[in-house]
Amino acid sequence: MLKTTRNQLYHCHVHGRPDHDLFLSYRVAIDAATVQSLKEVLVAVAKRRYGQPLAVFHDIDCLRDAKKWKDGFLGALPRSKVFVAVISQASLESMVQKAESDEEDNVLLEIKTALDLVESGVDISVMPLCVSSLVKDADKDVWIDFQPYRATIPDDSKFDTPRAVLKGLSDIQMFGIRPDQIYRRVYRLLNLLHPLQVNDGTRQVLDSLFCDSKFRFDPIHLDTLLKQLTLTGRAVISGMGGMGKSVLAIQLLHFMMGI
Repeated sequence: MLKTTRNQLYHCHVHGRPDHDLFLSYRVAIDAATVQSLKEVLVAVAKRRYGQPLAVFHDIDCLRDAKKWKDGFLGALPRSKVFVAVISQASLESMVQKAESDEEDNVLLEIKTALDLVESGVDISVMPLCVSSLVKDADKDVWIDFQPYRATIPDDSKFDTPRAVLKGLSDIQMFGIRPDQIYRRVYRLLNLLHPLQVNDGTRQVLDSLFCDSKFRFDPIHLDTLLKQLTLTGRAVISGMGGMGKSVLAIQLLHFMMGI
């Protein structure tokens, strides 16, 4: 078992401090593009929302020397507020293959360390993000959701650690993420970092703004609005009276509050 402590000497040369708001864990050879997009959107939205930079531990930025990878993540992980485990079907398959060949698995070590920290009482949140895969179905591309809790890992003892890690992640609420819809998960992550406290008065005002239940909105309109607002910082809702603009706005507000 890897030993971690908040007192380990670590200082991020990029952010100029020893702690991070978010720690991104992923398999570089498989999910690098998804994580890069996620980081860029998170940083941009956080800057608009909080008015200050978001410190994200991303290995390609924060680790200077690959030979000191363990020292880097062991020092940074315990000092991070939110650990984001980005895992895909291919990533899990690679984890199993590495266990089969007794090969060291950096991603497995990171996730296990994060779960151990939670178990030991360290104040760190863990959020598993399960990456969907794009596959060919006849003549069209189809997104297939990845559900790790349904995965089967061999019973052999050499797979004990991957099996325990998968169970640990399954015990936490998992969220799916599509690489082309990164904006849908940004606010849930930011709410883990800075939870929005809604008092009774504000909640009553929000409740009073809901229109009659007979009104409906088009989910496509909500998704388009959320994407536009997340990626650009501005969006416009327009239309004639009674078309459901207020319903759409309130749904968007709840999405952005991460609730």
